[in-house]
Amino acid sequence: MIISLALKVFLDDVSPWSIVALGFQVLAVVIMIVLLVRTVRGQRDEYWKERANRPKNPDEAEAD
Repeated sequence: MIISLALKVFLDDVSPWSIVALGFQVLAVVIMIVLLVRTVRGQRDEYWKERANRPKNPDEAEAD
């Protein structure tokens, strides 16, 4: 009800197809942000896994 009131007040002279197009654009932006966050988190996790496998001191790696 609040959303429909806000649409009526702010978008009174806008055609319904414009509102549908705006909805699709908002949905596309949300999907792109979710995909970006998943990609960045995956890269971060991969970095920390790789870093955990490295020896702490390079001299210790040579002694083995």
